[in-house]
Amino acid sequence: MLRDHRGLSLARRIKAICWWCHQQIAHPKSDAWLAAHELGQQELADWYQHAWQYAPQDLRDPDSMPARYGTGIDRNAFHEH
Repeated sequence: MLRDHRGLSLARRIKAICWWCHQQIAHPKSDAWLAAHELGQQELADWYQHAWQYAPQDLRDPDSMPARYGTGIDRNAFHEH
């Protein structure tokens, strides 16, 4: 899903994942409930730091970011056939 959302910040990408997952459950809560229970910036940063810290070393690029999350530019986004 995130491969099509290149311009979002890390926090927005994580929130998009949480929202999408929530919408897939049988009886999702209201938008007001989601807004009242959303993760704060510090919680998101902590989650990301934890995931990065425990990512296998071979999945990191030279800039020390997890390499498998697809944050680069997608050629197909610019060159449609």
